[in-house]
Amino acid sequence: YPLCALAVSDERPVSTQSTWAPCRGFTPKLNAWYQKNKSKMPAGKKMEFIFNSWDRDEESMTNYWGEKMDFLARPYAAESVKEDLNKLYEVQGIPSLVIVNAKTGETITTSARGKIDSDPDAAQFPWEKQSVSFMGPECIDALNGCPIVMAHASPAKRDDIAAALKGEADKYAAKCKADGDWPGLMEVEFVVDDGSHELSGRVSGLIKKEATEVLYIMHLGGKGVFTLQGDDAVTTSDQINAETVAKLVAAYEQNRSTLKKRALEL
Repeated sequence: YPLCALAVSDERPVSTQSTWAPCRGFTPKLNAWYQKNKSKMPAGKKMEFIFNSWDRDEESMTNYWGEKMDFLARPYAAESVKEDLNKLYEVQGIPSLVIVNAKTGETITTSARGKIDSDPDAAQFPWEKQSVSFMGPECIDALNGCPIVMAHASPAKRDDIAAALKGEADKYAAKCKADGDWPGLMEVEFVVDDGSHELSGRVSGLIKKEATEVLYIMHLGGKGVFTLQGDDAVTTSDQINAETVAKLVAAYEQNRSTLKKRALEL
C-alpha cells in the first residue's frame, strides 16, 4: 500500500495537482499552510504531505515541486502509483487534497482543499467529514454530485440550525458508512448556509433563490428545488427545526408530489 509504505505520520494529506493555472494559485497557499502548521501537531501526532503530480513531463514536475513545495512528492516515474491514487480517492479534477490516516490507510476526507483557507491554523485538522457541513469550498462536490438539504440562517444561529439537521443527516451518514462509501458523498448531503462565504452568493444567484426559500432540497443535476408547502411551509429560519427537516426529507424520499417543486434553469 503506497501511502503506508511511505508514511511517517498519523495524518497524511495527498495533494493531486500540476503546474496548470488553478494549481499554481493553490500551491503557494498549501505550502504556506504546511510550513505554518507542521510543527503544531499535538503530542504524539505527525503530519506530512505528498505531492501526486499530474504534470505531463518530469522536468515540469521537478521544477515546480522544487520551487513551490517543501514537502514530499511521488517519484514521477511511478505512474502506476499515480493512477492507483487517483482511482482509490476518485480524483476527478485538480487541485485536490485528500487526508489519510497513514497508520491504518483510512480515508479521513477527500474534500480537504477548502480547509486550507477556512482553517488556517489547523484548529480542526484532520478535518473528518461531518454529517452536516457549512457552505464553503468543501461543499463543491456535494453541490455538483447529489441532492442537498439546504438550510439558511444567520451566523449567530448556524449551530442551532446544524443541530436541527443532524438527526436526519446522521441517518444518511450511517448508511454511507454501512455501504463502505464514507467519507464519500451521502445519498443526500446536508448544508447550512449562513451567508458568510462568497460561495453562498454564487449558489443563491445560480438557482435564483427566492426570499422565502430558507429550507429546501436542491438538486442541481435534477434541476429542481423542493420545499414544503401549505400548512407545513417553512419561510423563515425560525421555523427550521428537527421536525420540519424530518418532514421535508420524508416527503422527498417517499412522495415528492407532496412538495412544491421549482424548476431550475441552469
